[in-house]
Amino acid sequence: MELLWGAGLLGAELFRYNRQNYTFDQFQRFEREELRLKLQIARFRQFREDIRDFVQLTVGKMYLYQVVGALFIKMIAIFYCLGIFEKAVPAFLLDLYYMSKACAASYLYGYLAGDR
Repeated sequence: MELLWGAGLLGAELFRYNRQNYTFDQFQRFEREELRLKLQIARFRQFREDIRDFVQLTVGKMYLYQVVGALFIKMIAIFYCLGIFEKAVPAFLLDLYYMSKACAASYLYGYLAGDR
């Protein structure tokens, strides 16, 4: 009888010891998982911030290009209206010149109109 009573006490003690280790391990697993999730959230927050910075950089450059394009269109309009040349230019060169300016103007008009 005493032998069974001793085995019961030993089993209860082993169960209690194992239960303490299990709860300690579970607490550490939960802490580890919580830390992993927090770090993953911080990592993706950094990714979003990087993308936001790249987009703002690109938009800032586009505004600079828009100003340069508007000035270029102004010069094209002046060349079309006044036709500033010091000497007489052959007709085929003049045609090519005005054609290239028209292509540049149409490209810039499309670029400036598509920005909005």
